[in-house]
Amino acid sequence: MQQFLTPKDYTTVETIFAHPGIQERLKGYNYDPDFYPRCSWLNRSVPSPQSILETVALMRAEKLSASIVLPSCNEAANIGETLEQIIFFRDFELGSIGVYDNSSRDNTREIVQAMNVPLFKAEEKGAQYNIPDEIHHKGTNLWFGIIDALRTVKDPTKHIVLFADTDVGLSVIELMQLLRVFSEKPGLKLVLPFVTRLTKRGQEDGNLTSGGRASKFTWGPMRDTLLSLYVPDIIEHPAQLAGIYGANLEFLANIDIPHGYGVETAIQTEAYISAYRNGLTANEVIQFVPCGVYSQTGQGDHGIRLMSHDIAHELMSRVNALKMLQLSDILNAKADISNSCTSAILEQLQNPNLLGQFQVYCSTSGVAGNGALMRLAPVPLFFYKHPKEAIEFSGYSGQITHGDRKAYDACRYYGALICATLNGCTKDELLDKAFYKKHKEWFGDKQLCEEIKQIAEGSYQKKGGYQDGIRGKGYIVNALEAALWAFWSDKDSFENGVLAAVNLGDDTDTTAAIYGQLAGAYYGYRKLPKKWVEHVYAKKFILNLSKWIAYEGKNWKQTDVILPSHSPSLDKPVSNDSETLYAQPDPESDSILLSQQSRRCRNGSHGNQNLPDPGNVTSSETFNQASKPNSDASQYAQEQIKTLPTSL
Repeated sequence: MQQFLTPKDYTTVETIFAHPGIQERLKGYNYDPDFYPRCSWLNRSVPSPQSILETVALMRAEKLSASIVLPSCNEAANIGETLEQIIFFRDFELGSIGVYDNSSRDNTREIVQAMNVPLFKAEEKGAQYNIPDEIHHKGTNLWFGIIDALRTVKDPTKHIVLFADTDVGLSVIELMQLLRVFSEKPGLKLVLPFVTRLTKRGQEDGNLTSGGRASKFTWGPMRDTLLSLYVPDIIEHPAQLAGIYGANLEFLANIDIPHGYGVETAIQTEAYISAYRNGLTANEVIQFVPCGVYSQTGQGDHGIRLMSHDIAHELMSRVNALKMLQLSDILNAKADISNSCTSAILEQLQNPNLLGQFQVYCSTSGVAGNGALMRLAPVPLFFYKHPKEAIEFSGYSGQITHGDRKAYDACRYYGALICATLNGCTKDELLDKAFYKKHKEWFGDKQLCEEIKQIAEGSYQKKGGYQDGIRGKGYIVNALEAALWAFWSDKDSFENGVLAAVNLGDDTDTTAAIYGQLAGAYYGYRKLPKKWVEHVYAKKFILNLSKWIAYEGKNWKQTDVILPSHSPSLDKPVSNDSETLYAQPDPESDSILLSQQSRRCRNGSHGNQNLPDPGNVTSSETFNQASKPNSDASQYAQEQIKTLPTSL
């Protein structure tokens, strides 16, 4: 490999190992060959002048390049020392270094610029890519680095992005440790550090351990419990989440990068999913390498809770994606499941006694949030050949979590529209103010309540939209009216309708989701904007599941299953108090502000300063219910809040 090295490389390596800070870092490595576990996932090499020269030569031989992304926010105390020990990387001419700063208020930026290191300001990048300042976080910085790399790199499969926190005392030797593994195994997706960590955090003293508390209490147990069901060999992997890792650019470009602390969890979990998807073992896509001591010491208990919240959120969402992927494999006959086994399962699910034993009335009177509508589509899709059942079961689907009569009727009416669409009704017929009257037999002897009946008779058909009172709020009556207004005014364009729904403000994602069910059924898959469809997560699974639901529904026959015609809450008259429980909340009230923060928290789109304490976070509906002090929902919510942990 000598032909790939230059005299400058030898001089650079000699300078690196003579640096006092790096000499101190080398003391954190254990050179006893029996110290590190003898496992296939762990590359047991430790840094030396020879190993770094070999890494440089291997990268040039394999035509690999790398970019180092360093996030920062008020890191003036550490960033100068970190850059001083990392900047040697430029001398090898293997790639670039960039600091991505989140509006530091100290002199972080001045230090970076004085050291002649490229500085990227998050507010400028955010404006360039239309990302608001308030959600900038370390994951956002990584995303900026990925986009910048994609703009300049010719072959993403040959490029490695190294992500390193600026406050953890890292140096060029750790970066070269990671790159060494990539150069030896070009097919890897992710290389992580095997570190000893100085955990001087919160109430703990400064002890050296093999991982932080977020890893110990959240990531490790959840990963081994949930993910190991699908990728069994990850049990052998260490549960490390540290502020340095490297990933293949092509791999990074094809996954969803969250904004918050859960970015490491997301990337590591996606690598496991990649192993599952491609029929590989985990250690064929992920490797660990010794990286000395990780010396970050400033994280307190509150920060650990925020990290743990984000880790749990990202892991759960991706475990669900993995479950969907596995189901997709089954539907495509990729799994080794016999026809007789599948038939037996479906036969049991069709047992007429099964549904009759299921308690669908789990809510309380007065709960009228929009969540009942946003998940409705699979029900009318299944029953579309049987309009009466489609409408009735649409109502039941809402009652599982929303006990108010208005939620029940909103789901029935919207289910009727979707069912009519799938049976060939035109848009004019769907928007006809007499639609309910013309299809009254579908609704049986249960008339729509007055609020939903007014919508069915066209109350949403207002040219002024927002100016005329259309609001995409959490109250189900508002949400239904807003979604239908978007459909009525979309000028036969799905894209126009989605943007109109979102631009109403308030509960934007839910309003758009409700609109999308009816509009998607009407316009069809082929008329969805291709630029949006290309970025849909688990697209193949969604298509397969939709086809499966429609197929099973088409072959469904009426059975002896009988459900009660009314839930207890529907038999009772709705009081004025119940009507106002979710009807018109004050947009400036504390409950709404908490609701909005909760939603940002669940979506991972938040900045550290905006997050509520995870020990007090519950669903947006519970917060809104809690604003009504005399309601049963309020009492229940307050009792539940008391049981939530306030610390790890």
